[in-house]
Amino acid sequence: MNESSAIIQALLDSASQAKGMMIHVSEYLSHHPIVREKLKVIEAESLKEAGKLLTRRAAEDLGKLISWASEKLEAAGKPPITPEDLGGIPLSVSEAFIWGSKYSEDAELVECWSNLLASYVECVRRGSELKRYHSIVLGQLTAHDARCLQAIYAVNSTRKASGSGIPELLGWEDATVREPRGNDLYSGLPISTVYLPAAAFLFEENRRSQVPEMDGSLGEDVLASIVNLSRLGLIEMSAYTDGGSDPRVVFHTGFGLVFAQAVTSLSSQ
Repeated sequence: MNESSAIIQALLDSASQAKGMMIHVSEYLSHHPIVREKLKVIEAESLKEAGKLLTRRAAEDLGKLISWASEKLEAAGKPPITPEDLGGIPLSVSEAFIWGSKYSEDAELVECWSNLLASYVECVRRGSELKRYHSIVLGQLTAHDARCLQAIYAVNSTRKASGSGIPELLGWEDATVREPRGNDLYSGLPISTVYLPAAAFLFEENRRSQVPEMDGSLGEDVLASIVNLSRLGLIEMSAYTDGGSDPRVVFHTGFGLVFAQAVTSLSSQ
């Protein structure tokens, strides 16, 4: 056997051994109680059916989340959640709520997950598309991230200008340019993050003398949350002209506005 043939045979032998190992691993996992429970949930077609297959503790947590979401709908003058509503929430998002219900001790995350479930139920009732990516993004937030998000989006930073006022808004030198430029322009104002997670406020240069924290450094927890929220496209950090960014000043984003409306109590204000 030449060298090439020997190498090929060695690779085939390795592949055969790996396949045999995977078969044993697969057989073991298929009988593991936790994996079996997971597989049952995956085989379900909706949140309603998945809930029937959970352990008692997991079912209780999910039940609490559904109850809180139902209370939010009733408080807004809408019907409570029914089994039919849950039956309309597909598997693609059901697992996210099962996972989210495990945070029953984290008030901020419970608030977000129950708000999102209420939002999804309304989508089911309207027959509109459920935004699955909302549940994916929410699953990547910590309780601290959620508090920061709530504070940032509690600030009204949106300013609107019609096409005729764009030059003045942007400070163009030639303010005589008044051509319509598509839809009205929405331009967000900068927001200071130095008081997060307690609060955020509109950034203004002339407030530096009154708020010395504006020139200081952010704490590690706040910085981590700002970076994560920015990574997920929920906010945008202020950028320096010569490169880099300043996490002490952020802006709302289009996705962040829609997401915050779906997962925070701001949607009911």
